[in-house]
Amino acid sequence: MMARGRSFSSGFLATWLLLCAALLLAGCSKGYGNGWDWERMRKQKRADPFGATPVFPDGKVLQTPPAGTVPTDAIIGNTALTEGMNEGVVVRAVPVRVDSALLADGAERFGIFCTPCHGDRGVGGGTVGVNLAPYAPPALVSPMVAGTPVGALYRVVTQGGARMPAFAAQLDVRQRWAVVAYLESLQAPPPAVGVDSADVGKVGGNP
Repeated sequence: MMARGRSFSSGFLATWLLLCAALLLAGCSKGYGNGWDWERMRKQKRADPFGATPVFPDGKVLQTPPAGTVPTDAIIGNTALTEGMNEGVVVRAVPVRVDSALLADGAERFGIFCTPCHGDRGVGGGTVGVNLAPYAPPALVSPMVAGTPVGALYRVVTQGGARMPAFAAQLDVRQRWAVVAYLESLQAPPPAVGVDSADVGKVGGNP
């Protein structure tokens, strides 16, 4: 009796597996469902980013985000971090933890985005900078830069200054502060006197 039960169970399982295999093969077949399945996935309707579409009034696939749209990774309510200012005053301390990892990241980003104009370690003479004479970018290791609040330096990196382009698109908030922290690490102790606000904009280049 037990042998017959085991035989029935084995036969039922084998039949079930064969049925499943047949359905699977039929589902993968190009001819199943009048040319659907994998073929349908390859030929499905889609909208190319720079293509046209009748869905929107202007006929374009890419649409301008609605007013007030905020990126999912936006930092809200911390202007010291995102703008380098707190209640309208530039900050004088880097608002992120400055450690070896941050400085290493800053050194790397500085080498990519700043060295071509301002030279290795900010001493001037960058390959691009020397070809911009008589408007060559200044050295960044100087009393003027050393005395500039870090918030002002951050804003120059973010917004650009004079002939220097903005780098907000290339560097996120943390990376911009990493560059500023690295630049600060290259400076001699800042002078006791303050820096004229008119000089702050000169960090990016000659006016």
